[in-house]
Amino acid sequence: MSPFMQQLLKRLLRWLGALGCPVVILSATMPAHLSNELVHSYLAGSGHRRSLADLNAAPSYPGWLFAAAADASLTRMDPDACTAHATSAPKQRVVDDLGGVADHDELGVVALGVEDLFDDGGP
Repeated sequence: MSPFMQQLLKRLLRWLGALGCPVVILSATMPAHLSNELVHSYLAGSGHRRSLADLNAAPSYPGWLFAAAADASLTRMDPDACTAHATSAPKQRVVDDLGGVADHDELGVVALGVEDLFDDGGP
């Protein structure tokens, strides 16, 4: 995300916080410092400027964070649930070139897709 877009999003979140609008921000790749800044902007807009200095609003990965505009409280995903989610390896059913079905983890599915691209000479 460009610096311009970051500033624009922070300003928008400050306004939404001032208006009392609920907001959902989803990103699998947002850096923790940016996530922290966006939550601070929203909470500052909702009137909690003084209490934000020591507030670490970066969510754990994987996980989520709920920031309440009413009292600037933070609710995080349970750390044990984060660990369980991160260590679980979901399986996907994939039909191979021969018409068979095999179990693969996420990396295996990506590897099959990339292998097909290389076999065909690229995209």
